[in-house]
Amino acid sequence: MADKKYILKIEGQEITISQDIGGLEDSDLKRALTPMFPGAANSKIERAVKDGTVTITVIKLAGSKGSGRRSSTRNRKGGGLAALRNCRSRRNPAVELYLAMHARNVNALDPTGMIALADKIDATLEEGVKQQQQVLAGLARLARSAPKESKFVPIGF
Repeated sequence: MADKKYILKIEGQEITISQDIGGLEDSDLKRALTPMFPGAANSKIERAVKDGTVTITVIKLAGSKGSGRRSSTRNRKGGGLAALRNCRSRRNPAVELYLAMHARNVNALDPTGMIALADKIDATLEEGVKQQQQVLAGLARLARSAPKESKFVPIGF
């Protein structure tokens, strides 16, 4: 008895695959395909056998996008997007200091002006460190958060 030939149809391509891959359960096949074809994670798999050839067709299914809220609720507190929209806008303190220093001639400062500038540089560095810690804490929070299915499909998807 000859080995079966396996053909994978995915994203408009036909790929000949080995029996080891073609013989996988659907869930294992999806896991194996996802790194190269991200749409395979949320897909339907159909198998058809004809003349000793197994054709595996991966059909992408529409999924929800993001976990935002409807536009009517976007100004309320709560939720990631609403929280970002309600955040106070801040520019990097080092950029602010650079712009302030660029606007005036720092080479013409007297000794007390230079001391004040040094104090401002120290305060700017401290504020920059705080801002960096806040950004890193936000990134860590995002990394820890679980994915959440959206209750609606955004316009255009």
